[in-house]
Amino acid sequence: MKHENGKNPTKGNSAKSNLADKIRLLQQVHLFSGMDEVLLQDIAQNLKEILFKKGEVIFKKGEKGEELYMIVKGKVRVHDNTHTFSVFEAGRIFGEYAIIDTGMRSATVTVLEDAHLLTLSRNDFSEIIANNKEVMLGVLRILTAQIREKDILERRLAVRNQEILEQKKEIELQKEEIEANNEKLQNLNYEKNQIISIVAHDLRNPLTSAQSVSNMMVKDTEGLDGDQVTGLQLICRSLRRMDQMITRILDVNKLERVSKAVKKEAVSIKEVLIEVLSEFSDTAKRKEIKIHLEAVEYYVLGEADMVKHIVENLLSNSIKFSPRNKNIFLALSEKSEQVLFTIKDEGPGISAKDKGKLFKKFQKLSAKPTEGEPTTGLGLSIVKKYTTMLKGEVWCESEEGKGATFYVALPKAKPN
Repeated sequence: MKHENGKNPTKGNSAKSNLADKIRLLQQVHLFSGMDEVLLQDIAQNLKEILFKKGEVIFKKGEKGEELYMIVKGKVRVHDNTHTFSVFEAGRIFGEYAIIDTGMRSATVTVLEDAHLLTLSRNDFSEIIANNKEVMLGVLRILTAQIREKDILERRLAVRNQEILEQKKEIELQKEEIEANNEKLQNLNYEKNQIISIVAHDLRNPLTSAQSVSNMMVKDTEGLDGDQVTGLQLICRSLRRMDQMITRILDVNKLERVSKAVKKEAVSIKEVLIEVLSEFSDTAKRKEIKIHLEAVEYYVLGEADMVKHIVENLLSNSIKFSPRNKNIFLALSEKSEQVLFTIKDEGPGISAKDKGKLFKKFQKLSAKPTEGEPTTGLGLSIVKKYTTMLKGEVWCESEEGKGATFYVALPKAKPN
């Protein structure tokens, strides 16, 4: 017997199934599921038995389908060139609609384990129908039931699709409402931050004056009794504490700044460095720290105030964590389409554990400021926030006990 793929399958005498086994397999075929046993016996007597060896192809994708297959023993793989759709074992049926439909095979079937199959061809089934109208009526009943079931499912699907569309509209309305509320909150938050910034800066000006006077007085206590000196020291501590609180408020305010407020322009980073160095010169002198600047003129795309805050926080940290009589090195260079700012100190360095905390809010590292300087734990998180907003990068290289080098790469710009 030549098979539908044009090849002669392997034959064997052991391929024998009794009538009861054939009927049991036919009952699993959807087309025959509603037929009585008498009709199934008629069909079973027309089944042919066939053996396939491992690796043989039963049929290929795209071939014309002509037979139904039932697995008595063995295993087959349903697949295309690259993907396995399913693996069928004993008791499974495949290709059943080929006996009533002349369509092409939608997949290839290859034998995984030596297989004993029962087959029913379209020609044999056509003869059965011609000789037994009850078989044809049985098949028609099954197909009619399937059509009705399909209609019911389609109606249910239409109802469900309508429900999904309504839910989608509701979700879109909720999304629009959330976005509108979020914009309002961002605007309110921006206004709040502006007010806080103005108030904090207005408080700092008279506070700085009061600190200067009190610091001068505490250095010259001649003519004051013990209680007066103690009171004066208390005033100095209170003013210092108030200054730290204002600094913390301003730092939190910086972190809450939203990206939409950024106004980018060409900023001379060399000028920013010179300005910041001037502001920190007295602080560095008090610790006898020498700051070395090696910079040529470069412009970055950003906002001058943000670039300045980045430099300020990095330089402030380097001074705080450096012992007396040390050096801090600042440098500028080009890196592809970026300007690279580096700041290197001779402080205690950063431990492996602390490296995981860098650039996070309110993180205080194990290393402490060398002369008890105040720190809020926000400086590096501000650096990270602003660098990200300016589409730049920031990272640190350090070994414990060997100082730290911070790198900030910002987009390069042409001077205005």
